[in-house]
Amino acid sequence: MESNINLLPKHHLSSSNSTLFYRPIFWILFVLISIEGFLITFRYYPMVFPPVELDFKMNREEALKSADTLAKKYNWGPKSYRQAASFGLDSEFQNFVELELGGSSAFQQLIDDGVYSPYLWSVRHFKENQLNETTIYFTPSGEPYGFVETLSENKAGSSLDLNEALVIAETEAMNSWNFDLSKFKMIEKSLETRPSGRTDHIFIYERKYKKIDEAKFRVRLQVSGNKLTELYQYIKIPDWFSNQYENKRSANNSFGSIGFMALRLVGWFGGWVIGLCF
Repeated sequence: MESNINLLPKHHLSSSNSTLFYRPIFWILFVLISIEGFLITFRYYPMVFPPVELDFKMNREEALKSADTLAKKYNWGPKSYRQAASFGLDSEFQNFVELELGGSSAFQQLIDDGVYSPYLWSVRHFKENQLNETTIYFTPSGEPYGFVETLSENKAGSSLDLNEALVIAETEAMNSWNFDLSKFKMIEKSLETRPSGRTDHIFIYERKYKKIDEAKFRVRLQVSGNKLTELYQYIKIPDWFSNQYENKRSANNSFGSIGFMALRLVGWFGGWVIGLCF
């Protein structure tokens, strides 16, 4: 017995589902939406990610060369070191200024004032299997900004009293680094005797009459034995902001994870439904 059912050709079924992609209206809408997206991005990107103007005069090669010169001048270890350079930002300071003190314009103004440099070149001198290493910091304009030399606890050295170590720290900071300590006051001092018998002294200074809201300009000097091994400038961000920011960041990460999982589920179910329809 013959059947009167007429089956459609297979190519007719597949082409009927993809006809939309061959219609001019689809591509016209696609191009218009793409152009609109580009215009919105062009208009609002500087507001979301505002550009920062820096006095950029030092590149990576110059940072490595300058760090090598300083290491030889001050006899920083280790010997026969390898070098690694990176350019970074004090993001916590940026977040504090932009969220609490007026946004990107306030952050740019602080950079222009030159009191503190949140952007720095960091050049690390190191050698495998050695604890002795040094990190040297430079501003984008190429000015030396500080250094930290790490020594092994077992490295021998002098055991100076506080006053002797203080003279070395302040003399080296002012004469070798042109650091004006007259604008700072000492707020903390400590010492630690290493297993080798060497005594390390740490002195922390805070800038007088100059702070950004509750954030304070500080510098840390360390004398290991009879040698200055650290001059590090930083901003002390108030604890309440750090805790508040971490809580917000944790909440944002949680919402982001939930949203990502929801997107995956919707995509999976949507793909499954569309697949069944096809």
